[in-house]
Amino acid sequence: GWPMFNGMLEKRENTIREALKKSEEAKIESERVLAEYKKQLDDAKAQATQIIADARETGDAVKADIQQKAQAETELLELRRQTEEELDAWREAVQGNVIWEEHDDSNYPIKAACGT
Repeated sequence: GWPMFNGMLEKRENTIREALKKSEEAKIESERVLAEYKKQLDDAKAQATQIIADARETGDAVKADIQQKAQAETELLELRRQTEEELDAWREAVQGNVIWEEHDDSNYPIKAACGT
């Protein structure tokens, strides 16, 4: 009996030892996979942060461009308005009796009643 019992204990001990070895290997592998997953997650977060920063930068650039174009268009419209006023004044000068008067460093015809 005793040698047979001893053989069963050794077999059981070897089985337990193998199970512990496999368990340790699985633990090491799962830790490696977890570390890899965490690194991928950190990389994804960094990429997302960069994408957001790039989008903000692009949005700011587009906003500045739109504001610049709007300002240029406003200035152009004002210049056009002033030019049309000058043209209207010149048209009146050509059509009637006019007295010339200095105005803002430019000669503007100012329609005036002449005693003729």
